[in-house]
Amino acid sequence: EHPVILLNTANNSFFNSSTLNLTFTPSDNTGISSCSLYIDGGLNQTKSPITNGAATNFTLIGASEGQHTWFVGCNDTINLVNQSQIRTFTVDLDGIGVQLLYPFNGSNLFTSNVEFSFNVTDNLDPLLLCNITVNNAVVNVSIAVNGAITNRTVSFSQGGFKLWNVTCIDDASNRVVSETRNFTLAFAPVINLTSPSNNFYQNTSQIVLYYNATDD
Repeated sequence: EHPVILLNTANNSFFNSSTLNLTFTPSDNTGISSCSLYIDGGLNQTKSPITNGAATNFTLIGASEGQHTWFVGCNDTINLVNQSQIRTFTVDLDGIGVQLLYPFNGSNLFTSNVEFSFNVTDNLDPLLLCNITVNNAVVNVSIAVNGAITNRTVSFSQGGFKLWNVTCIDDASNRVVSETRNFTLAFAPVINLTSPSNNFYQNTSQIVLYYNATDD
């Protein structure tokens, strides 16, 4: 029988390093003599001896950035040859940039609903996972489109001085944190009438009114 080669590394895998492992498992009824790795259709390296039925790594060094195809071909001990299916992987070494657009640095905002705006770019990944952090707490997590302006509205229950930034991660687990900017939320004072109660009746011309006022 011809060798059977199972590729263990998932199709369309992403790597954030130019040195990476591609894993496969060969099996044969007589044993495996040697296996070879092919990258983008060309022979890259050959490994021998090979343990029959065991997961085996090819270590690829110096892989260029971008998408690549790969497959493994194996010979058994009686010189029968077979090859695996062809899969792809992508090497993404970084290339993420995040530009903060709004709120402007040092701005004063008179609202509890703040619209954050930013633009994320990447050299390969069309979609990135991004989160907005305000005063060290993540307030929004969403998918951002590469090269497009992302707008997200966040509601705040408390005003005051705020520090914010954006963190984005691509499919290769590259991670970048933007610069940190600040803004101040200035809410109007809150006034509560405490006494007398609404629609209160009193048989004197002197009335004492009670209230409390709070402000950030």
